Amino acid sequence: MKATINIREILEEKFGETPTVPATIDIGEVIQFMDADEEHELDVHDLLAGRKAIALIWEAEQLLSHYPHLTEDQAWDALQFCEAQYTAETGLTWDDVAGVVNERFPDAAEAKLRLLDRLQTLRRQVESLPADERTNPAAYGEIAAEIDAAENLVREKGWRA
Repeated sequence: MKATINIREILEEKFGETPTVPATIDIGEVIQFMDADEEHELDVHDLLAGRKAIALIWEAEQLLSHYPHLTEDQAWDALQFCEAQYTAETGLTWDDVAGVVNERFPDAAEAKLRLLDRLQTLRRQVESLPADERTNPAAYGEIAAEIDAAENLVREKGWRA
């Protein structure tokens, strides 16, 4: 939701209706002359209250305090993903955030466990393949090539036993 602010009201509230300013209209000069701040802090909740609306605000900093393995950019990415999935019917809870973080940015130990689980599942699937494949014998070679690619990726990352 976008909030509309009235610059005139803000300036009149801070400096009165008719402040004395130099004749030139240069914003930098006006601000310097009036000893005004370049930035004006707005209370989002006050602005929304004027429209009889509310907003629940999540900050990347909140995620960083709960998930110290995240970078600030990852925390922001997770929040943006949550926002894209948000619906008024279901809302947004810490469980939702945890699901996104764990799926998109698991900590190293969790990611390693997931990889090991996937490898075990893959091993079972390969073991269940027929020993005498006749319909697509090249499939075994294709699968082997993909496994080679995964092994190379692990080596490139420097993860050696």
